[in-house]
Amino acid sequence: MEAVLEALRRRIEAVPAETGQRRDGMPPFELRFALEGRNTPPTPEAVAEVLGSRHFVLQPLFPAGGDGLDRFALLAFPGVDRRTMPRQALFEIGYALCDALDLISAEPDLDSDHAAEPEAPPAGPQTEGMELAFWCWVNKPAPADREWALRRMGVHEAWQIAPGRGQGVLIAQPDTGVAAHAELDAAPIRLDLSVDVVDGEGEAIDPLLASQGNPGHGTGTASVMISGPGGEVHGSAPGAELVPIRCIESVIIVDGTPVARALGHALRIGAQVVSMSLGGLPSRAVSAAIRALVEDGCIVLAAAGNCVGEVVYPARYPHCIAVAGTDSEDRPWRGSSRGSAVDIAAPGELVWRALRRAPDDPSTHEVTGGQGTSFATALSAGVVALWLSHHGRDVLLAEARRRGVSLQALCRAAMQATAHAPPGWDTGSYGPGILRADRLLQLAPRDIPAAVEAPEETEEEGEERVLRAMTEAAPGLDMRRYGLEAAKLRLDAARLAARPGPMLEAAAAPSPTLARALAAAEGRVETESLVAPALAAPPPPAPPERGKSAAAYLRVLGGSLAGRSLESPAAAVDTVRPEAARLVRSLEKRFEATDRNRDEAPDGETQRLRATVLGDAERVLSVALRDPDRTPMDRRALVALEALVRLKGRPSLIVQNDAFDPEDPELDDNWVEFLALAGERITNLIRATGRVELDGYNMGTGFVVAPGLLMTNRHVLEVIAADPTGRDGWGFRGAAEVDFSAEWGAQARRAFRITGVRFVGPDPIGGQVNLRKLDLALLEVEERNAAGQALPTPVALVGNASAGGGRHDLALVGHPGRPSALPRQEDGRVDPEVVASLERIFRFRYNVKRLALGQVDRRHGTLAGDAQPPWAFGHDATTLGGNSGSALALQGDDGVGGMPVLGLHMGGQWMEQNYAHLLAAVPALRDPGLPLSWVNA
Repeated sequence: MEAVLEALRRRIEAVPAETGQRRDGMPPFELRFALEGRNTPPTPEAVAEVLGSRHFVLQPLFPAGGDGLDRFALLAFPGVDRRTMPRQALFEIGYALCDALDLISAEPDLDSDHAAEPEAPPAGPQTEGMELAFWCWVNKPAPADREWALRRMGVHEAWQIAPGRGQGVLIAQPDTGVAAHAELDAAPIRLDLSVDVVDGEGEAIDPLLASQGNPGHGTGTASVMISGPGGEVHGSAPGAELVPIRCIESVIIVDGTPVARALGHALRIGAQVVSMSLGGLPSRAVSAAIRALVEDGCIVLAAAGNCVGEVVYPARYPHCIAVAGTDSEDRPWRGSSRGSAVDIAAPGELVWRALRRAPDDPSTHEVTGGQGTSFATALSAGVVALWLSHHGRDVLLAEARRRGVSLQALCRAAMQATAHAPPGWDTGSYGPGILRADRLLQLAPRDIPAAVEAPEETEEEGEERVLRAMTEAAPGLDMRRYGLEAAKLRLDAARLAARPGPMLEAAAAPSPTLARALAAAEGRVETESLVAPALAAPPPPAPPERGKSAAAYLRVLGGSLAGRSLESPAAAVDTVRPEAARLVRSLEKRFEATDRNRDEAPDGETQRLRATVLGDAERVLSVALRDPDRTPMDRRALVALEALVRLKGRPSLIVQNDAFDPEDPELDDNWVEFLALAGERITNLIRATGRVELDGYNMGTGFVVAPGLLMTNRHVLEVIAADPTGRDGWGFRGAAEVDFSAEWGAQARRAFRITGVRFVGPDPIGGQVNLRKLDLALLEVEERNAAGQALPTPVALVGNASAGGGRHDLALVGHPGRPSALPRQEDGRVDPEVVASLERIFRFRYNVKRLALGQVDRRHGTLAGDAQPPWAFGHDATTLGGNSGSALALQGDDGVGGMPVLGLHMGGQWMEQNYAHLLAAVPALRDPGLPLSWVNA
């Protein structure tokens, strides 16, 4: 542990003196820890002695108040960006501080992203790195009735019972703060009681920064609580007062220490309700603050979580009310977390809310449908305010004390007793039902069923029970110390497993200290029990809207097959029609292979699927021939066209042992000839291509271009490393490696550490393809790994820019992931029959090395929006998320026994176009300091 502290000491001493010693504010990405002493927190002198430095800030995490929270302290290191430090290192520092200062826990802030709200799939071409999917987004318009959520909850009827509509109740809202909006009357917003925890001073005003993941989030959630009559949005408790507390910049970045401090502020001002439309990882400081609030008579609600499946923290704590989300037909929202920890459900799908995204937005009147358990929580907090106002908080407190329970437990019991359970409601996953405000208010306090307090156990027992059940950790593991990291690993697994469709699994490695503790725990918990699936692919852009003509699809498909642009829909259909016959032959070959290799299919199932897909393809082509400009696209038509695209002569072959099956049924005669001529030269390209990983997760692809040098996309680098800040430069977010053995069925790894950044395009990329930006990075990689294995032989690059002007056959090696933009049912859910059919027929295997074949279909200098001078071209090889950073190689000899690389794949648009940089046209790569090998081809 001394080595860990010494590394930290060197890091903090390297911070420029002008950074100063900040006393207030908790800026994002700062290195900091919540220290929990056994009775009192450590002194500055003790910390200075352990660190051998005074370049830190140590202050109480909570205001003094005799509430048992004074054992927590905040330890911060101004000027140190934690994004530049591996995640495991943060945990190792915490454990070292625990030992050196005799602490119960030392939990780092981790930028939790386990409850991020879904966003609509963006339009236009997308990069194909491994980013969060949009699978839980419901892609349909919000209901026309802008008060549907209030109607489903019986709020209008509750207002008749309690015309004060929450009057006299103070609601605290830890969030991004609020911004001016026509739907938010200034009167009920108590800015005089608010605080900005992030900046450390001023009122809780949301700055609406472009860098925020969710600018305006607090404005939207506030509107569904307190917006009054006369506007477009009505809150559930317009008579209540709201105290915004700015403690996050985004629900994508939720840190424990600022949230804990926000809860301490809510306790200090005497908030009666706390609405937390945020969530993520466990925090002992946050848990202790919630307990203190509940003991003070406050009712605390939190969002169950989004797009992760399992309930997140703090909602998962038994002393917090967890709220799940539903839709306008009283069904669970597809992205809602679920499980036994859910206490109640409320509308969370396309709830009308105020929208304000930018400080210079000319409109402060925009409203739209929001999705997420954030809105379910805010609506429910408003209903709790109605309950407190109607019965009188003193009356309800007296009833709770008479029973010997907290007001929170009494409220939970009343909510659950009066909830509406639709037919077929899953009480085990979404609680006893949907919150009904009218029934809640009609239930007299004395008639509330027996209120059960959170299990009668000490705080420590509660923490242990919840975390141990979640992580399946052995009794011998100290969850006070290791609970945060164990939960992080478990929630990573849950978030990835929640996505639909098959995927591979890869171990998420625990820190060395946790690994040793697991091995030593009673009953021995192997590290494999904390396994997270490999990251699945992000979806391509959403398929065209229902009702769009088939002509556009057929032009793209027909033009690709014909090698030219086809303006006439009829000509496109005539070009595609012969493909139907080849489709039949190719599928027959596939079914024969399936029959040989897969015996588990039920009798007749293969034949039925064959008839369905072929029949749909024939139907689409027949109808399109008659009137292609008016042919509506239903989900089965989309599947049929996808089948044509998959079988249009652009195969994607599984690689095993650095080789592929030359008899693969995907190959037609043209590609058999191409591969035969390539011969053994293609093996070097396969060997030189690896999967770029972060903590074992697939983030994209890269290939060796010089000794110790790997080429990939800048946007892949942006996922695995933090942008340069100050003296830190690029810093990897975890264990960054490239694995050259990420093949189907591989038993051993050939992984090499990524150690630095040699060159990178100057402009941030994000998720959108912008041909004017150089989406390229050269990463430094160890030339020999810990196992003594040598880095693969580099590939050479095509040095002749004119080569990008021809229609060349290409080979592309990468690690495509599972597609997400699949046809959907009327309710917005992915059609399970389609998913099952595609898996059965095409036997998709994702996140492993594949060889794809295609052609240059948009020549260098012909793409709209290209840089000047141009440096991009288009191709039609089959790619998915995870192919970012793949090489596009020509058949010619590179002079060293391989195939020369023409381009660097960066992204594409579904059924339209893939994009790549023409490497010979990138001037920066000609720098004599870069040891790249160029050949003419």
